[in-house]
Amino acid sequence: MSEIHWRDFEVAVTALHQEFGVATHNVVIKGKSGTKHQIDAVLEEQVGFYPFKMLVSCKNWNTRIKKEHVVAWHGIIQDCSASGGSVFSRIGFQKGAITYAKHHGIKLFELKTLKDADWEGYLKQLNINLISVIPQLQKVEPMLEKLETEDIQTISVLVDMTNAALYNEDRRIIGNFIDDINQALNQTKETEMVVTYENPTYLLIEKVFRKLLSFKVTVQFVEATRQIEIDYTRAYPYKLIERTTGQTYPISKDGIIKLVEDDVQAAIHSMEKLP
Repeated sequence: MSEIHWRDFEVAVTALHQEFGVATHNVVIKGKSGTKHQIDAVLEEQVGFYPFKMLVSCKNWNTRIKKEHVVAWHGIIQDCSASGGSVFSRIGFQKGAITYAKHHGIKLFELKTLKDADWEGYLKQLNINLISVIPQLQKVEPMLEKLETEDIQTISVLVDMTNAALYNEDRRIIGNFIDDINQALNQTKETEMVVTYENPTYLLIEKVFRKLLSFKVTVQFVEATRQIEIDYTRAYPYKLIERTTGQTYPISKDGIIKLVEDDVQAAIHSMEKLP
């Protein structure tokens, strides 16, 4: 991993642990011995009846971590009565440190910058073509109860959509005509749909309350296409290696472990923002 300020390194590691519980950066804990220990990050989580507290040490050093450092860290974990602990390094660990950590259940992680060779056999780019059929409103025809002074040709009228409140018989607002239109638009699978009001519903048109019997919406279905390209070599420039097990994880720039499925779901949700 390229040069990084020690504080940025600690913040990134703390952010990584936020996925699993409440992670706090730079905590001072008074141990059983009475000694105060400065801990780079503390992860706390309640699992059922049992509280867990994990201590994290960040070693932003230019050399591999020695066994003596892991031994000292083990003593701090015990003094703070923690459930366990881990050490993060950007260079790695000496063999003795790894052996000791395995024996005492201490996790050792190395945060490294991914190189081209590291992507061999892994998904580097994901291309997603999303096609959605979206209804576009063409016309709305409200059907009103005819007044005695009107002939049948004037029942369908224009409605001021900027003031389209719906009223009950007591002239109290019970909804909005635009909301009903949008609901019909989202439900229809046909080019035309008629919505009928079962309860007495009124629109205020030219200062006169007019009973709304129903309305018809005419729609046109438009195909919307969005192409999304996800370059994992840029989105996840780091890898996290658990040296005690050899398992690796891709890491994003904000320190979050993510899966391909997350990116697909995010792409699908983005379709909701299409006009």
